[in-house]
Amino acid sequence: MSRLSAVFRNSAWNVLGLVVSMSTGLFYTPYLVARLGVASYGMVPLITGLFVWVSWISLAVSWSVGRYITIAREKRDVEQENLYFNSALLPTALLSAVFGVIGILIMPLAGRIVRIPVEAEGSVAFLWACSAIVSALGVLSGALDVGTYCRNRFDIKAMIQVARTIIMVLLVFVLFKVRGPRLEWVGVATVVSSILGLGLVLLSQKLLLPEVSIRPSMFSRVHFREMVGTNAWILVDQLGTILLLNMDLFLANRFFGPQVSGEYGLASQWINMLKAIMTAMTVFTPMYVVYVARGDLDGLTAYAVKASRFVGYTMAIPIGLLLGLADPLTRTWLHREPGFVSPLILVLALPLAFNAAINPLYGVWQALNKVRIPSYATLAAGVGSLVMAIVLARTTSLGVFGVALAGGVAFTARNLLFAVWYVDRLLGHGSARLIRVSVKAAGVALMIGGVGRLLTSWLHPNGWIAVGLVGCALAALGAMWVWWGCLDRSERAQLTALAASRLGIRTWVRAN
Repeated sequence: MSRLSAVFRNSAWNVLGLVVSMSTGLFYTPYLVARLGVASYGMVPLITGLFVWVSWISLAVSWSVGRYITIAREKRDVEQENLYFNSALLPTALLSAVFGVIGILIMPLAGRIVRIPVEAEGSVAFLWACSAIVSALGVLSGALDVGTYCRNRFDIKAMIQVARTIIMVLLVFVLFKVRGPRLEWVGVATVVSSILGLGLVLLSQKLLLPEVSIRPSMFSRVHFREMVGTNAWILVDQLGTILLLNMDLFLANRFFGPQVSGEYGLASQWINMLKAIMTAMTVFTPMYVVYVARGDLDGLTAYAVKASRFVGYTMAIPIGLLLGLADPLTRTWLHREPGFVSPLILVLALPLAFNAAINPLYGVWQALNKVRIPSYATLAAGVGSLVMAIVLARTTSLGVFGVALAGGVAFTARNLLFAVWYVDRLLGHGSARLIRVSVKAAGVALMIGGVGRLLTSWLHPNGWIAVGLVGCALAALGAMWVWWGCLDRSERAQLTALAASRLGIRTWVRAN
């Protein structure tokens, strides 16, 4: 299978999986809000967000171990593959158990860490314990789920995530119906779906890397220390990422209370969907590692630029749709006036328009194992975002919008000022092209958003069908703009040929 086909296979399955998850969320979130109330519902994304740092550790482990196993696979060295895998598995399993126990032990302090609705104190404590268990399982999954990385099969990863989401939602529906709506059942459903997801991860690992097996006797301190050197800096980077992207909901809760944080959580759900789509499309890091293993930096540079163009121009369409349809979408979704949910969506989504094209570049320094300087930069941006959010929230009239604004400014500065420069330094060139791609992608998103707001102010769409029709028209406009205004002739020829081959049509497209 060609590299382009692999990218589209992974991206298509990931986006399809996210569409399923988003479609489920469109009905699941209003269902929870209607039965639990906005304040109690806000505890779900808030508590989950507080434990997100553990899931970032899972990603760091997966990236680090996957990188070394991928290089060993390129060298056809099965023994090295098993040494790296088992040298990471045992310490990760111990770390998972420690995190789970600590999370449960600090459960009585939940009320001091976050502001909890009075009627939900006991339920939030139980939800906290469930989130700790889920996070511990996630850390263990990071060491086991290296097959999808090494074999570049992110489509399978997406399938597992879809299965987890469906199981969780169905279980919540059943428990609410049988036992009544309570936050505890959300926690139970999350734990059950995570356990089943871990089983699917084990199965996929066995199918994708049959030559690699769990052998505690193959633990090697030498290989473990080698991976720790990479993993430690990735963990610093993830700490910065948490401060940069995952503290806003916590700050909204601490400064403005559970009701406001519930509204903020509703707005954040749409932004998290966009980020999830963007992450799902960023399936290039394994190929970056292959180029590095072959010593082909020119090939790595060309591939990174193409990855940036692909993600930036593709993401411009859904970002633009959210910017243009925020008001009618929120009104239809929540069955009430948007309040400040819709303006929050705009403030949170706008920075993504400028940052989507930069997201695929993170894998470049991971593949080259040059992660120390980016880790410092991300940590600095995260601390800056936290300080800026506190200052804006406490000393200005912006209120909760100051929290949202701080994260967007710091995120954009970190990407456009640092990431582009650092990739240019590592590869020798490319910064000008990458900036142009980012600006073009943002222009497409802003164009779609502007046209969307004009259309909605004129047509006043109400209901899913009306909003969907306007969205389809905007998406078609954005797709035409990207096709004719952003892609060059060779890219259009490649995509046409790929689409034709997927449809089973024999055709020849001359690349110019």
